[in-house]
Amino acid sequence: MKDYVPSVLCRQMTSFLDCPCQPFGPMRDDGPLIDAWRAARMQGEKEGFTPVIVAADETLWECLTMAVDPAKDMAFDLEQVRAYRKELLKNPLPVAEDYFQYRLDRMKREAAEDGVDFLKTVIGRAGPGETVAAFSGYWDFDAPGRTKEAILAKIPTPNPWQVFAWLPMGGWNDCPGELEMMTAAQDWFRRFGAVPAVLACDTLEFALNFPVPAGRSMDLALEHYAFCPDRALQSGPDDNVATLAATLEQSSVWYFWWD
Repeated sequence: MKDYVPSVLCRQMTSFLDCPCQPFGPMRDDGPLIDAWRAARMQGEKEGFTPVIVAADETLWECLTMAVDPAKDMAFDLEQVRAYRKELLKNPLPVAEDYFQYRLDRMKREAAEDGVDFLKTVIGRAGPGETVAAFSGYWDFDAPGRTKEAILAKIPTPNPWQVFAWLPMGGWNDCPGELEMMTAAQDWFRRFGAVPAVLACDTLEFALNFPVPAGRSMDLALEHYAFCPDRALQSGPDDNVATLAATLEQSSVWYFWWD
């Protein structure tokens, strides 16, 4: 790490973020990155910022710049970026309950059109689930056992859900857009203390202090499914919403990915 020099891409992303950032080179042990994030989280609670680990990759970079101005072709004007954030933060957020219900209703209709039994196939019967307690979004799957280059960004907002104004990575395929992400994140922070912690081109992870209690896990699993269907149905064999609920009861990290 002492000889690490941030890449051009990492420097570009740091400039785009326009906030205090600490770059980390690829590593076999992510301990230093996690320790830095934990320290920043404690500092941020006192000083009014939200730390997020951002994977430095070209696909994410393309998503960020295109969200602000599709004509820029992986370039940006910082004043335009600042104006984009300011305008985005002016927008009232949808009611979270209405947003989740709208998404669920749509998915139920699509399941019915495809001849899928929503209750048996999508909700399903609960398996044992798994314990998710570590971040994975910044690991490099093309180089197993090594992280990607990453940036620990201290996003200048005390409201964790507003980090998506600095990191507008959604709005493609079935990935929610910035306002939808803020809507879900605000609601989950209010109810569970969940904070966005890791972001990559197709991955978003939240951290929380304690797993969700059993009495609340099923409703939350349905919200996670509405927010990211693949998280419930394509994360492993025999996956369904009921099994995701079992996972949430034993996990301090929430993981979402879109393709």
